[in-house]
Amino acid sequence: MIFKMGREDFEEESEVAAITDRLPDVHEPRQSIIDKMTRMGFTTEEIVALMGSHTIGFAHEDRTGFKGRWTQNPHVFDNTYYKEVLLGERTKFLRTPGEVMLYEVAEMKTICE
Repeated sequence: MIFKMGREDFEEESEVAAITDRLPDVHEPRQSIIDKMTRMGFTTEEIVALMGSHTIGFAHEDRTGFKGRWTQNPHVFDNTYYKEVLLGERTKFLRTPGEVMLYEVAEMKTICE
């Protein structure tokens, strides 16, 4: 299957800045990330679900400041991301402030479990 990333109607460089300003920055304090996502209309459960997309792929240092993977097999969509999050500091994979947030905020940890 041929898959082309991006939107066909996305042409202006200024649109990149507008979208980037709305995305949470993993370097922000945890409450700032939660507040920004909540203002965009996401519930706590939805925030945790979106974070689960990290089960696939890698972090790229040039885009996020982090480099690595969150799971043993970043090519398989499963629940290993949440298993690694719940290991806390014992995980051997990438742990950003976002992952720390998921196991330190009680409600989010419960959803991960």
